[in-house]
Amino acid sequence: MSRIPEVIVVVGAQWGDEGKGKEVDYQAETADLVIRANGGANAGHTVENHLGKFAMHLIPVGILNPDADNLIGNGVGLSLTASLKEHADLKKRGVSTERLYISSKAQLTFPYHQTIDGLQEERRDTSKIGTTGTGNGPTYMDKAERSGIRAGVLRDRKRAMDLLHEVLKGKTALYYPNGGAPDTFNPEYYEKLIREACEVFGEKVINPTPFLAIHFSKGSRILVEGAHGALLDIDNGTYPFVTSSSCTVGGVLNAAEIPPSLLTSAIGVFKAFSTRVGEGPFVTELDDDSAEELRKKGDEYGTTTGRPRRIGWFDAVASRYSQQINHFNHVVISKLDTLIGISPQLCDEYALGNTVLRDFPSDSETLAKCIPVYREGNYFPKLEGDISGMQHWNDLPENVQRYAIALVRSIGDNFQSITIGTGSRREDRITFK
Repeated sequence: MSRIPEVIVVVGAQWGDEGKGKEVDYQAETADLVIRANGGANAGHTVENHLGKFAMHLIPVGILNPDADNLIGNGVGLSLTASLKEHADLKKRGVSTERLYISSKAQLTFPYHQTIDGLQEERRDTSKIGTTGTGNGPTYMDKAERSGIRAGVLRDRKRAMDLLHEVLKGKTALYYPNGGAPDTFNPEYYEKLIREACEVFGEKVINPTPFLAIHFSKGSRILVEGAHGALLDIDNGTYPFVTSSSCTVGGVLNAAEIPPSLLTSAIGVFKAFSTRVGEGPFVTELDDDSAEELRKKGDEYGTTTGRPRRIGWFDAVASRYSQQINHFNHVVISKLDTLIGISPQLCDEYALGNTVLRDFPSDSETLAKCIPVYREGNYFPKLEGDISGMQHWNDLPENVQRYAIALVRSIGDNFQSITIGTGSRREDRITFK
């Protein structure tokens, strides 16, 4: 008789970089299966636990749990160069990859996608999106155009090379009709990469449907880790300054091939302040010394690119919108410890000319014209006291409690649990209901 599985989804609730890695690592410790659902090598999780500190990019964080299966899901743009390096790095550090699997439906990202990514960003001139240049966008373009190459070909080296010849012939005609194509448009450029990828990953490529069915029937605890953040979602984010996959709870469930009816917990991770990477409107952005102070204190640099993140105060308007499109039943407030010694502000509303907005605009043009409206007066005094590693709510200083409660209430209510982050380690957390 089949048992009912437990399905937990962890999603970044802002523009990414909210500290999802820590929450995913915490949940993965007791998971039977961990699925990386979406995004490509342009995303990353920073994890710090008893094994050390890891920067994860494509391989699920559950690989650090020797008792868990790990699946790179259908919705991932799998860079072969990045994943091979990550796989090798993990093995060098003594992490077993025996229980790593790759969905045959995942899209493959090649260096020619990176070339195209650079060409597209260059041609945008004054309307740049600020991509990471990892080829993520062109990979999903090929997927939508139905000209992409999926991971299933890694089981057949000849088939993989035949497809590359076919695809690159068309790409060369489109992007370099007059000649001068770079080496990344030459099929022979990929012979070594394909050979290595087939040797390392070939036997790990599986049909995900029966694999998942077994976990469903066993009543497994399944963790789905989302990449990026909900406000970068291709459909619901600040378009066109978004990523190329769906980053909401519903989107990552579909990308992981899990029926929505099986969802048990939707966990939204919010940072206690706001950050953003790349271009696009950012209403609460700071451009003074406080931004640099927060950036340094919070080590706010991209896990994948190392780029300094744009810094701003907590945006409740954007956060309420994220809650509306995801309906999280569990909320995590990360990096509260970063604000110690700082007098934080909270943006409750936007001003648009003579109009006050409490709802998030549906287009980036309007959003770019909005001005933040902060709580009046010195509502939040400087947060005092060392809270690093605290694990009990009553131990937090009163002014820190006050700010944490204000953040959560500004997002929504009726959450089943609330977790406050008090440090970078897995156990640096306070959870209450």
